[in-house]
Amino acid sequence: MWSSWSQGGYDPDSEKFFGAVGDHGWKNPHLYVVEYDIHSKSVKCLPEINRTLGRKTNQFGDGKIHGYLDVYKPSFSDNNQLWFCTYWCRYPEPIESDFETGYNAGHIMSWDIDKRCFIDYGVPLERATWPIHRVDRKRGILYAVGMFSEFLAWDIDKQQIKWAGYLPPVGKEKDKWAISPGMKWYNRVMLLDEHNGNIYSNNLISDKWSIIEYNPHKNRFYELDIDTGLSCPIRCYTRERDKDGYFWGLTAVGELFSFHPDRKKFNLFDKI
Repeated sequence: MWSSWSQGGYDPDSEKFFGAVGDHGWKNPHLYVVEYDIHSKSVKCLPEINRTLGRKTNQFGDGKIHGYLDVYKPSFSDNNQLWFCTYWCRYPEPIESDFETGYNAGHIMSWDIDKRCFIDYGVPLERATWPIHRVDRKRGILYAVGMFSEFLAWDIDKQQIKWAGYLPPVGKEKDKWAISPGMKWYNRVMLLDEHNGNIYSNNLISDKWSIIEYNPHKNRFYELDIDTGLSCPIRCYTRERDKDGYFWGLTAVGELFSFHPDRKKFNLFDKI
């Protein structure tokens, strides 16, 4: 069974599709990236992720890849690479004895499609795991959101963190000097607008499910002054904007919406 939520990736140069499959295990879990070659019509499991990371069979490990598998060629490589983050499967988090086995958090990894090898870029934030991740392929930024709404923006070409941690300030404090008072990123939503580079989600602290914007150029978060009318957070959405500039999606209860980032326009339609 394909791991839940994992969004398949496609490499136009090699004409290969990629997905992910995992057993959702804790100790000695098994997690694979799967490759489909459209020419040979063959399916291959790439090397097991936990063994690649050097984890032993008695160690806690990652049992899922839960976000988008995006192809991006970094400046330090001649080859396209498939990018992803790993995700634990004990909820809400591993217990202390799990961490004592040597496990510390989810990793940033890539698969070099031509050299056929994994590259491990390590743990960007200790004791964090990544239910969702995307790559801005125009700017080379990997985004991920953690189990507890930790936000990660990682510059692939520089292999450098732009942001890692909670949105400022933490909790419901209303600091008049803060740019973003009381915001918590929903870890199932990442509307990535490759036109302007911003990404969007719902604010879990807001009773009105307001929209949060992250601007990578300013490295700042903003709560947009938009009345969404939503009764619950967004759950699924189009990968890109349509020809008129709108994202489309559904909430967890089936509310249909459209969102135009440039116009800051949010339309809510009847349930489907």
